[in-house]
Amino acid sequence: MKYLTYTEYQNSKLMLLGRLKDDPIIVESYILQRYCKISIGSSLNTKDMFILKPKELIQVKWNYKDDKNPLCIKMIIQDVENDIYWKNNKIVQWLEKNTQKV
Repeated sequence: MKYLTYTEYQNSKLMLLGRLKDDPIIVESYILQRYCKISIGSSLNTKDMFILKPKELIQVKWNYKDDKNPLCIKMIIQDVENDIYWKNNKIVQWLEKNTQKV
């Protein structure tokens, strides 16, 4: 097994961050761990309620323009792509509480 030197590590990290700026949208998958509900949509008036079961797959599109604070763009639940009106920290808390990253 080959270990990286510190310079090689720094160069590879900078290269990855550069690639992230070229294509900042990343789709991550999550598996539900419990029964739960979520109401999402583009606004409070146009929201849909989803009743979810354990082991269902949720995909989230993140925009990584800011490396430290990614912005959630869309959430794909039951093969339906939904806009999100929630604040970003609320989405992250909900994902940490109810899901596990794949």
